[in-house]
Amino acid sequence: MNRQHLSIKFGSDTLNVVYDLTKAVKITHSFPKQISGISGEFIAVFLSTVINSWDLTDDNNRPVPLSKDALLQLPFDFIYAVCDALVEDVGKRYTKRN
Repeated sequence: MNRQHLSIKFGSDTLNVVYDLTKAVKITHSFPKQISGISGEFIAVFLSTVINSWDLTDDNNRPVPLSKDALLQLPFDFIYAVCDALVEDVGKRYTKRN
């Protein structure tokens, strides 16, 4: 497993993510050139597969699980932004390695 750390800015907040670069590279190779138009379910499955941990909490300060079902309860714009940032980071890291 090749764990990578990624910080994603959301206004004044930062989401810290640890993900598996090896899994992410394998999956993103099958992505279309633009991820716009992909379904929330696709994004939720991708994120729940490649993210090992994050520091996202709900309104009661409880950790939000990294399951497909929990991710689908979050706003689509949010999970899309996380996916977009992760895919961009994967591209940068993969390019540096090859």
